[in-house]
Amino acid sequence: MNPKMIKILRKGNDREFLKLNEVRKETARINARLKPYQLDRPVKTVRDVYTLSILEEGLKNKQKIEELYEQTRTEMLDIWEIIDYLKRNEFVRPKIQAAIADMKKFTVEDKLVMIPFFDPLINALYDHETAVLELPQFFKMVKSFADKIVDPLIYGRLPYDAGFASPQVIFQNEQGFAVYEGRVHCLEIFAFDGTETELPLSLVCTGEKLDPAQGAPLAAAVLSQDPLQIRDACCASGYILPKLKSKIARISRP
Repeated sequence: MNPKMIKILRKGNDREFLKLNEVRKETARINARLKPYQLDRPVKTVRDVYTLSILEEGLKNKQKIEELYEQTRTEMLDIWEIIDYLKRNEFVRPKIQAAIADMKKFTVEDKLVMIPFFDPLINALYDHETAVLELPQFFKMVKSFADKIVDPLIYGRLPYDAGFASPQVIFQNEQGFAVYEGRVHCLEIFAFDGTETELPLSLVCTGEKLDPAQGAPLAAAVLSQDPLQIRDACCASGYILPKLKSKIARISRP
């Protein structure tokens, strides 16, 4: 998106999410927790902040399932070594299913995903076949699993809808999705190719609240990467000050 247009929009909203003190403190806290598992990451973009939240919530779920498995194994230690893989799953499954019922989660291809930094197949193992954690090829996944990590972006809006990250999703199409960050009144638009755009709205000046249906055309225009469509959507939006629209309209090639 044209930097000139972003600069104009900043005239009506100069708040920047990454500069919020609460965001800096929270990302530092989460990164400290994630570092032992190589899930930590530098925070360079808004999506990095949301991804940290998704990773932390996923880690909580992963550790809870492993904790319940170990608890069951300890309770049944006297017979654990003499029962087979299927029986171990049978004994541990009720506890784990009860825990999963209360977890943040979503469904992909009929598989529950409770751990969004794993693909659906590994999530299915944690859901249905937790006893694999004792097999040599999976045992290390309890503490060392960096080679199995996927980018939660593969799941699109689903982790956000499920509460793994806080902002409200207002739009998604085949090109990407957009969320509304109310703390700074910006649309955060994430394309599936990895690019992202922060679109400042004038709500900070007007005191209005975002109607997702009205914000969606802006998100769709940015994801289209069509300069004229972006310009026209901004000029038609009720969430940008009229004096800013007149400046945007004069940009011949956004």
